[in-house]
Amino acid sequence: MDLPAQQLANQGTSSAYSNNYSGENFQMTKQQKAEEEKNEQQMTPRYLNDRMKTFKIKFCFKNALEAKNRALISDSDEDHFGRQWRIIMSLAEKNFSCFPVCCEPLVVDKVHFDFEYAMMFQVERKSSKWFGSTFEADSSKEWDPCLTSANIVKHCLSDGSLTIECYIRIKKYKGAYKNNLRDFGKKAKASSDVALLVDEQKFFVSSQILSADSSYFNALLMGSFAESTMSEVKIDGIDADDFQNFLEILYGHPAIDNRTVEGILHIAHMLDTQIVVQKCVEFLLSLKSKKTSKKMFSLAVKYMLNDLKTEVLARIHTQDELDTIQSVDYYDRDSCNLLMSKSVSLMSLCSLWPCVRKKICVK
Repeated sequence: MDLPAQQLANQGTSSAYSNNYSGENFQMTKQQKAEEEKNEQQMTPRYLNDRMKTFKIKFCFKNALEAKNRALISDSDEDHFGRQWRIIMSLAEKNFSCFPVCCEPLVVDKVHFDFEYAMMFQVERKSSKWFGSTFEADSSKEWDPCLTSANIVKHCLSDGSLTIECYIRIKKYKGAYKNNLRDFGKKAKASSDVALLVDEQKFFVSSQILSADSSYFNALLMGSFAESTMSEVKIDGIDADDFQNFLEILYGHPAIDNRTVEGILHIAHMLDTQIVVQKCVEFLLSLKSKKTSKKMFSLAVKYMLNDLKTEVLARIHTQDELDTIQSVDYYDRDSCNLLMSKSVSLMSLCSLWPCVRKKICVK
């Protein structure tokens, strides 16, 4: 799928980028390769395992050389934190460009959306090693000239295709969800005993309500920590809109929908609030959920929801459905074993089906 250059420029939330790779040639020495592998190991936890909202999208552009004439966009949406994402790339006359884009329009003046990301490109060899550079939004720097279209074509394309992994971390995500169902601002101050400061926004809440269902808040507000005696407590690394939705659940409001569920689950897992985690799982498995099996299994792996993993696989009846789930990289042993067992089970059913069909026809 292609986009006009002007539309491509308009959709990009970040207009300039920088990277940490230097040199005109992509051929790396052993020392450079070792440094790149070290950088990759450091980058992945940074973008995927911290407290902020992080995720990865991956796509293989089968006819990457077509990007010489027009910008290409990945032809399948990736659902993350209530928004659809894709990857855009261009092999212009000189410089190569590539970045993630949020596909859905955002309401100007109501939504504040800011993210940073890293890119990795697959090298043409069977070991599927990765090399590349980390790119982050920085309006003061231009795209590094060493990352030319010629270098990408020479060292990264395999049979005309280019595989790109994009690690994204959302820094700001305000006003992108539903309208608030409850006011935790100054109007709630009279019925509260503590104010929580989240991303410069104050939430006046009851420590009793929070502590009853969250071991995190029970330890923080009722334990021996200094915060237990404070009237205002700051919590870092949490999105204010997600926290608003999380609190609404604790106060009995139906705040979970297809846009909010992932952010609420992220907060509930982080703050060890199992009752909210369970409500998210119930929604994901309900008829109201529009999440795919692939997305639900990814959430189950990320947030260690074994019951959800089991239920998702129980709903898989064909190898094609299972292949969709297996298209995502899962590195924990439990998930790999479950997927392998399911695959064997489906293969057994396929091998038995001709015999069953023959008996049915005879009858």
